[in-house]
Amino acid sequence: QPEPSPPLELNAAIGTPEEIDALAARVTSAIRRMGVDPNALLPRPRVEEAAQAFSSHDPARARQIVRRVAPAAVRSVSRRILGDDALRADAEAYVRAFAQGLKIQAERGSADDVQMRLATDEGRAFMLLDAAVGDLS
Repeated sequence: QPEPSPPLELNAAIGTPEEIDALAARVTSAIRRMGVDPNALLPRPRVEEAAQAFSSHDPARARQIVRRVAPAAVRSVSRRILGDDALRADAEAYVRAFAQGLKIQAERGSADDVQMRLATDEGRAFMLLDAAVGDLS
């Protein structure tokens, strides 16, 4: 049985912008290889809802939004992460890094920036991974 992962720490070191970009590319590509299309599953109105939740410092509500609109995809991604230690490490690191950036933007009161960030491929991938990693906690 795999050793449990440490809890996600928002203040943990997250790496250089280049490392985070490479991580984003890896996890986004992994999700697409699973046959999951984050853009189709998370349309703009749901992204807007999730952005409001993150801006209100309520990531649990954002996860619930994603789980409600894409339950099968979240379960599929969660199962895949459970079975692949390297992907799990990447997913957890990516969620940690992206969440830290969202937290900073929310603290600045920049709800529009949060929404624009979540509306990207990387943002939608983050929302799916965050919902899936949350299932593993």
